[in-house]
Amino acid sequence: ALALALDEETRLGGLDAPLRAAMEFEPRIGRAANQAGDSLFFLNRFDEALAAYRRAQQHYAQALQARPEDRRMIDSLAVSRWSSSLTLTELGRHAESLVDSELAMAQADRLIALDPGNDNAHRLRMILRSDRALVLGRLGRFAEAIELAQASLRERRERAERTPELAEPARDALVPLHALADLYWRQGDKAAACATARQAIAGWERYAKRWPLSELDRKQSEEKRIEAEQRLRDRDTQLQLTARLAAMGSLAAGVGHEINNPLAYVMGNLTFVRDCLADAEGSGDEILTAIDDAIEGSTRVRDIVNDLKTLTRNDDGDDACDPASVCEIALRMANSQVKHRATLSLECEEIGDVTISASRLSQVV
Repeated sequence: ALALALDEETRLGGLDAPLRAAMEFEPRIGRAANQAGDSLFFLNRFDEALAAYRRAQQHYAQALQARPEDRRMIDSLAVSRWSSSLTLTELGRHAESLVDSELAMAQADRLIALDPGNDNAHRLRMILRSDRALVLGRLGRFAEAIELAQASLRERRERAERTPELAEPARDALVPLHALADLYWRQGDKAAACATARQAIAGWERYAKRWPLSELDRKQSEEKRIEAEQRLRDRDTQLQLTARLAAMGSLAAGVGHEINNPLAYVMGNLTFVRDCLADAEGSGDEILTAIDDAIEGSTRVRDIVNDLKTLTRNDDGDDACDPASVCEIALRMANSQVKHRATLSLECEEIGDVTISASRLSQVV
């Protein structure tokens, strides 16, 4: 979405200004820049989002110069100002956020003057008041914030009274109570905060009785609950598997250490016997061959134990190792699983030792 919006803005913005004005491209460029700002905002790239909103506002303002009473452009400019106000709040630039929200409020008032029945404009003004109250609260200006939140609450309640059959205005009329209770509490008026919180609770209880969940809502809620439970089960299964693997790794490391000690005796004694028989006259070739096979088998056991220790060692990746030899270890460990189904070959370039975790690399391979 960000790439498409930026491409549209660049393509149209590269045209000459007279041509843009003649083709009435300014609103389209403004919308593209505003969409880019929204995408950047959701990506938490707030500085870039603010720059995109500023570009959008410039194009909307130019479009309004040609048509000062274009309601769509007034609405677009108001929403863009609101978006930049939210972005400035995220950046911690609260004083600038108040300036942008005030400019957005002026555009919303202008739109309401042109179209008194425009419900979206009224709703935007209510939202702006609530947002400004939150910003004022962050600045410690609690008296102004509370006054603004109360004004927003009154306007929302009047709107809900005009359309008592609709759920959305009734819900909107309850939202400011939460912010208002928080402002009272931070101001130090805990009695007013508790009373406002009780109003919110009672309001939501009435709302739930007046507009209970529909069958579709209940079905969707149940599906979400089942999905969440399944995610929890999957996570628990994964955690149990991880715990078992960790336990097996510790066990393998311990068993490998215990095997290595007696194995060293066996290999040492076999080599000693082999050397003695080779020097003695009359020793049969079959005996020497059998001892060579035993030495080779012991060597393979030693290599397997060392490979297991490499796989299960809990290193921090600060030691140096040869990636090619680590890949050969992983190949040997996996070959027993695949040798009956496929031929597994390995080609590695010699790059020498590098600082990397041998155990983690072998597990990945």
